[in-house]
Amino acid sequence: MDVKPVVLTGRHVRLEPLIEAHIPGLAQIGIGHDFWKFMLYSDMKTEDDMRIWVEDMLARAAKGADLPFAVIHLASG
Repeated sequence: MDVKPVVLTGRHVRLEPLIEAHIPGLAQIGIGHDFWKFMLYSDMKTEDDMRIWVEDMLARAAKGADLPFAVIHLASG
């Protein structure tokens, strides 16, 4: 089955297909938090760490292995 990513908008959040343009925002909110210890990727310490993670997710998406999204909080952007 060929699944294509779409934008999904709800009352509080919008799910956007992950793209490289999301990296700065993801780095801003995601670097330095301990929840990464529970994921396949260890601590995110720099924007370059986030870039590597996003590039890996996009490569996996290109192979059909993942369908990554960025979650955008509508009230704060």
